Amino acid sequence: MKKKEPVVKKTTVRQPATPPPPAPVVSASKAPSRTSPPPAPVKAPKLAPARKTTPAPAPARAAAPAPAPAPTPAPTALIKEHFTDSELRSVSFAYFNPAAGEVFVVGAFNDWEPRATPMSKKLDGQWTANILLKPGQYEYRFVVDGAWQDDPMSGRYVSNPFGGLNAVLEVLAIDA
Repeated sequence: MKKKEPVVKKTTVRQPATPPPPAPVVSASKAPSRTSPPPAPVKAPKLAPARKTTPAPAPARAAAPAPAPAPTPAPTALIKEHFTDSELRSVSFAYFNPAAGEVFVVGAFNDWEPRATPMSKKLDGQWTANILLKPGQYEYRFVVDGAWQDDPMSGRYVSNPFGGLNAVLEVLAIDA
């Protein structure tokens, strides 16, 4: 939306001119002689200088709404310290692919929803996500730029119904 510029009206006030003094009347009988000096030239009267104009004040307008802040990404996990009485454990996932445009971790913990858990890209090409999970076993995979990928760093796999392999993660309980 283009911002409208305020309309500024300029007015100039001039003082009325005073009529010039009458020129001396020279009669034909008293024509100037060649020896007498010529009559002094008549100067035009000075006009009062025009007053400087100032722009008219802009009409009062309601303040424009402040621009909305940039959206912040949804948190991918909650900090473990907020769950001191809980069994939840913070689990870190990592995937290395500097050429990837987007990476998601998908598994039993998020109902295999492909875009539910985005990973954050680090400067070195490492993608990471932290998730709070209860103790147990979880199968998972990565979705990299729309393609399902195995976790090459997993130590355990199980076959899935699509002819591929799911990585297996075991979250252990902490003894009190």
